[in-house]
Amino acid sequence: MAHQVPAQGRPHAHYCVPHRHPMPCTRCAPAAPPAPGSRLGPLPSSPVPAHGPLARPAPAVVSALAAPGSRLGPLPSSPVPAPAPPAVSAPAVLPAAARSRPREIDLIRRLLWTAMVFCMVGDAVAVYRLITDPDPMMMGAAALLSYLAMQAMMSPGPLGRGARWAWTWTTASAALGLTGGVSVFAMGIMWFSSQPLLLLVGAVWTGLYFAAISLLVTQRVRDWIFA
Repeated sequence: MAHQVPAQGRPHAHYCVPHRHPMPCTRCAPAAPPAPGSRLGPLPSSPVPAHGPLARPAPAVVSALAAPGSRLGPLPSSPVPAPAPPAVSAPAVLPAAARSRPREIDLIRRLLWTAMVFCMVGDAVAVYRLITDPDPMMMGAAALLSYLAMQAMMSPGPLGRGARWAWTWTTASAALGLTGGVSVFAMGIMWFSSQPLLLLVGAVWTGLYFAAISLLVTQRVRDWIFA
């Protein structure tokens, strides 16, 4: 049996399987369902459409929405996490200038001002002796006294504000000044018969810088500077 079906504007005949046609005729026999391995795949087992507003979401999408780290948060069936306890912040460390300044710092500053005046007077005497009687020892004494006078003039302000570099510079300069004072004191002992004033200068010089370095290394001063 043949049927006239329009195709590309001209009629042609379709035949059933009994009439030697390679494909079954849709008018004579119902269409067979596609095989599981065919390109069309198996027939849908659910009446829910695959697209549109009524489409069922894929399992991967559902699991992504139910993840704890997703934007929508956990599903209602999952347990709600407990709120985290408030963070306890550590107490703020105030700078040295904002804390109470120890009394030793004020004593060190007064000692530095006294040492500045002492070094300036000694430097003037050394320069005068160097002009009248050139001596390499007086040249070294004049250079050392000039440096110590400059350091004693520049350090008290930053040291009073708790500057660490001022404490380090003052400690190193006090050690250098103490070395010079001990040397002058030793020369005063040796030349006491000819220059008795040199022993007094060495004693004052040594006492100033010994007191300064003793106060600089105390526990209270170091805690205030480096806390």
